[in-house]
Amino acid sequence: MTEFFLQKQSYSEANKYFKFNGTFLNSVCKIETNKFGNNMKKSVLEIYSLAVCFIGVVALVITLGIGMFSGIEIAFPEFALDQWQYEQHQSNDKFWQNHPNRYPPELKGEMKEKPSEEDITKMRNESYELVLKNQQRSGAKSLVNSIIFFLLSSIVFFIHWRIYKKEAS
Repeated sequence: MTEFFLQKQSYSEANKYFKFNGTFLNSVCKIETNKFGNNMKKSVLEIYSLAVCFIGVVALVITLGIGMFSGIEIAFPEFALDQWQYEQHQSNDKFWQNHPNRYPPELKGEMKEKPSEEDITKMRNESYELVLKNQQRSGAKSLVNSIIFFLLSSIVFFIHWRIYKKEAS
């Protein structure tokens, strides 16, 4: 009789009918409510979809951070350059100390004669331009990856959010 009545009537109407102030019905029917009186019982599908939504939001936030840094790499490649590459291109002496052609294979470990300052400056500037172009290209690749990951994470989030909303209603 109690089960039939609870299926046909609302919880508050059942309380009025049985006049137990909810204590008996809560223990028998295992109805859990929060402080606002809302039903707190969640199905496994609701918990799963909310967990996937949470992971999706975390992935979206991380992806946005990586994407923003990639945009900085594209717009300001000198800012995103690693410290070692930046320092080696600041002076001719530093550049020549770290230049890979100082010890060419044909000289078998002997140091190549140092070119003139003008030649080193030209080589350093060309090398610096190449390093900046590589930094921009790396940023562009990372930005494309971030956009793809953002779209996929968004799709997964919205699919599971709809599953949760459908299950919760």
